[in-house]
Amino acid sequence: VIDPCILYDTQPQILDADIDRTAVITVVGVFDSSCGVHRDGAMVAVEVLNLDGAAPIGYNEDYFVKFRLVIAIAGNSKQQMPDDYKLSHETILEDLIKNVSPHYILGSCSFYARYDKELAGKYKTMLLSQVGPQQFYQEDSNEHVFGVHIPSELYGIPAFLPLQFANKEKAKKEKQKVRIIHRDRSEFFHYTCRAIYEKALEEGFLDTIAIEYNPEGDEDGDGLLNQDDEEFLKSL
Repeated sequence: VIDPCILYDTQPQILDADIDRTAVITVVGVFDSSCGVHRDGAMVAVEVLNLDGAAPIGYNEDYFVKFRLVIAIAGNSKQQMPDDYKLSHETILEDLIKNVSPHYILGSCSFYARYDKELAGKYKTMLLSQVGPQQFYQEDSNEHVFGVHIPSELYGIPAFLPLQFANKEKAKKEKQKVRIIHRDRSEFFHYTCRAIYEKALEEGFLDTIAIEYNPEGDEDGDGLLNQDDEEFLKSL
């Protein structure tokens, strides 16, 4: 079990000569222990931006900005019940917002991104989300949720294109089986796979079925998690 902790706190150094011309932007984020790409990618970016003293800004580039990044680990969700991880994530994020007073919240990875949204609105702090479903940004009126991301609804379209080339005739399309199997653990999988399902029907592939399953369950009771159970997955 991984206990909640502060993993990174960059605390940038500012030279006395530049103190009146340097702004420090504070960013906080809370992550599951598995979100290494999102978490460590932010750390690398901040290290690069702070590398040469500070990033110049302004018309004459005679003012500067540095970044303080505070990253916390809420735990290992694979060793926690979903509600327990959610409580840990939201509690730590709220503590960081209250104690660090960040300018921005760095969004968590896809499975846990939704836990950031309510607190961003509550404390009127901009959330820089790192997830792709457009619905994630449109489903409520939280104006503090922001993200620059290729819409994940487009991710599966290239995999679907070969079916279009191989089944140009209407009769072939109608008989072609299309099966979309996805996990039910996050909005990311739901909207990404739903987009392929809708695209297939729109293109005339009438025998299209979307199959959702719980990877952490054991539907056939054989002691193997669904995600590791080859026979169960084949049965879908």
